[in-house]
Amino acid sequence: MTTMHSHVQQFVNRYTIPELRALLEDAKNEIVAADAFEENDFGWWQEHALLLKKAIALRQQQSAYYPGLPTNPKAARHIDPEILKERCDIVAIVERHLPLKREGSHFKACCPFHSEKTASFVIFPDQNTWHCFGACNQGGDVIDFVMRIDGLSFGEAVRRLCSEVGLTWELRPNRPPRITADL
Repeated sequence: MTTMHSHVQQFVNRYTIPELRALLEDAKNEIVAADAFEENDFGWWQEHALLLKKAIALRQQQSAYYPGLPTNPKAARHIDPEILKERCDIVAIVERHLPLKREGSHFKACCPFHSEKTASFVIFPDQNTWHCFGACNQGGDVIDFVMRIDGLSFGEAVRRLCSEVGLTWELRPNRPPRITADL
């Protein structure tokens, strides 16, 4: 029962009611085809259709109880802040501020946070991080870089990066901020 409920919930979270109805029609067509050709997956399609019917009923029930519920569950999904870091191309963001030189699998430049003649600022694209091996000995991820280079707070830096990669930084009263995405 728990497995069935989790499958139904996955359908509800992933699809709108029209999409669920279209999937149900596809499942019904597959049932007819499997029955006509006496295929082994007949039972699987019947179970699939049953899950879709339950998902449609649950989605309709949720819409009735919560009129403000978005009709498209994909419109705003909670995203782990690590997703923001993964979506940001640190090389492209740093390159807006510094001329970079590729050296093997990483990039180098003179550090923007102190004066120097020899490049000690290194970007590691595979880890999406940076580090200065010079006088400041600082490092971090793409958010840290934007905070330092533009003099922004964490929230301002995240908000700016989110807008660049198509995510939304949602401030909620008396609760931690949440990053959402239009998927």
